[in-house]
Amino acid sequence: MEMKPINSNSMEHWEDKITVKKGNVGERIIQEIFETNGFIVYRPITKGPHKTDYFLHSGFEKKIICCDVKTKRRYFKTPKTGLNESSFYHYKEILEKHNIDVLLVFIDDFEERIYGNWLSEIKDKAKYGNNNETPLKVWHLKHFKMIRKLTEEELNELKPLTTKKYKEYYLNTPLYFTENEIQEIGYLQFTKINTGE
Repeated sequence: MEMKPINSNSMEHWEDKITVKKGNVGERIIQEIFETNGFIVYRPITKGPHKTDYFLHSGFEKKIICCDVKTKRRYFKTPKTGLNESSFYHYKEILEKHNIDVLLVFIDDFEERIYGNWLSEIKDKAKYGNNNETPLKVWHLKHFKMIRKLTEEELNELKPLTTKKYKEYYLNTPLYFTENEIQEIGYLQFTKINTGE
C-alpha cells in the first residue's frame, strides 16, 4: 500500500486548534502524575491526531497499560461524559485483542477534578449517545473514580481554553463531585499522588 506524504501545513493547523491546545495541557498533567509514580511513559512521536495518548510501563508492577486522556467538561444537562464510539471500539480492541487494559482519564475544569476508570470495569456500562450525528459511548459519572482535584495553577491553564459561550451553558449546572477523597483505581495507588495542596 502506498504511503501518503504527511502535509506539514495541516499538522501545524491541527496543533493550533484550541481543543488540541487544551488536550495537550491535560496530557501533560497526566504524564507528570504517572512519572511521579514511577511509570515510564511512551507517547506518539508522530504529529497530528492519535487514537491513544500513552502506553505506560510500571517496573514495580511489571505491567503495560494504555491510557487515553480526555480534557473536557462533563455534559452540562446531566452528570455524564463520553467519547466517540470509534475511539471506544479502538480501546476495546486493545483490551481484548492484546490483553492491555485501557485507563480512561477525564480532566474536567468544570468539576475541577481528574477522574477515570479502567475500560475493563466500565465497557459494559456504556450507553449509546450522539452529538451532531456522531455516535458516542456515554457513562454516568458514578462509574468513575476521583483521582484528584485540579490545582489552581492547572485550572488557570485550562479555563482560558474554554470558550465564553461554552462556559455559559454551565451557569445552572450543579457539581457532581462534592467529596475530595482520592480513590484507588485497581492497583494504581493514586492516594500517593501529590495533589499540589
